[in-house]
Amino acid sequence: MSTDIYGFIEARHPPAHENRYEGDPCTAVSIPLHPLYDDQDYESFACLFGVRDRLGWVPVAAGRGLPDDVSEPVRADYEDAARLDAAVHGCTWISWAELRDVDMTVRPAARGMLRLRPRQSSSIHLYRIDDRWPEELVRRYPMPPLDAAPSRCSAGCTTHRTPPSRP
Repeated sequence: MSTDIYGFIEARHPPAHENRYEGDPCTAVSIPLHPLYDDQDYESFACLFGVRDRLGWVPVAAGRGLPDDVSEPVRADYEDAARLDAAVHGCTWISWAELRDVDMTVRPAARGMLRLRPRQSSSIHLYRIDDRWPEELVRRYPMPPLDAAPSRCSAGCTTHRTPPSRP
């Protein structure tokens, strides 16, 4: 089962002259996220929001709920979607300033993910790689996939591989 992120990009336009619009709320402009982003990038989901985190990221903006000042149309859209589909959950948000300031040098706890597609299969098996090869991987394929230890692997460790056929 896959995970998708749905949402809105919302901008606030404060009044040009505070006294002129006294009592009027700031104007909110929203655009749905889906025309700009319609893919499943689990590494980004994990790093930013803690969703599908197989590598051990410390998420930037996980589990914040809806912002207190979210526009009414965005709140209504979320509430309608959550009422209609139990899979809709985990609401959070991030600001442009936080996105701008994300430390791109931070690495997750794991070395990476090894994705294997067995021959004549449409499924992909994912293995989290730390300092040792996962036991299940070593049991299933007696020879380590690329080297004796993941720490001696080059950056190619996380590429797609087709494992050897089993007799």
